[in-house]
Amino acid sequence: MKIVKKSQMVPVEKIRKNLFVRSSLDHDWVKKISQFIIDSVDCVKEGKDPSHKLHPIVVTPAYRVLGNGKLEYLSSVDYYEIADGRHTLEARVVELGDKEVDVQVLEFETMAELVAFAYTSNTGGSPPPAHEDDILTIRQLVKLGLSVPKISESLGMSKKLTRVLVDEVASMVNRENRVQCFELLAQGVKAPDVAEQLGVEEDQVRSWISNRGRA
Repeated sequence: MKIVKKSQMVPVEKIRKNLFVRSSLDHDWVKKISQFIIDSVDCVKEGKDPSHKLHPIVVTPAYRVLGNGKLEYLSSVDYYEIADGRHTLEARVVELGDKEVDVQVLEFETMAELVAFAYTSNTGGSPPPAHEDDILTIRQLVKLGLSVPKISESLGMSKKLTRVLVDEVASMVNRENRVQCFELLAQGVKAPDVAEQLGVEEDQVRSWISNRGRA
């Protein structure tokens, strides 16, 4: 990770508001942040130090993910993707009507590094990531091929908790694949093709079929 620019004004329409470590925004927290921002401006006018210190909005330039998981930054594409500060950006845009926001620009070597940064930036904040946010983040890291020890290290979690969450993700993906399996079979797709589409072994598809009435 490297700092490209410590501070830069960016039009809000050039920032993509992804949610890859948040399943949804907390709109009560968005309103609270907008109050903090207004109060901070008023404090400065009155010659006081604001009591609330908000983290900067952090973005990364437009990129594409290569086959090895590394990021290639696209100098010809004029937009940014948010890495941290989604609630603050929402407060600035929706509640306060800002057209431009002050951001910090970072670049990351890999997609896994970007996801881990976005998650760990929130673990000490308010509100911290909820359980569904943990699952969303770990699911992405598992899909990127990270092992339990690597996920544990990247997110600052114990290996024990990481294993529990990875197992929960595996169970969730298995249930989703099973549902999709029967949907595809109902459409007339053959078992080998179902396995290929879902990225599972054909034996797994046949096991779902043979055990269908027991679930």
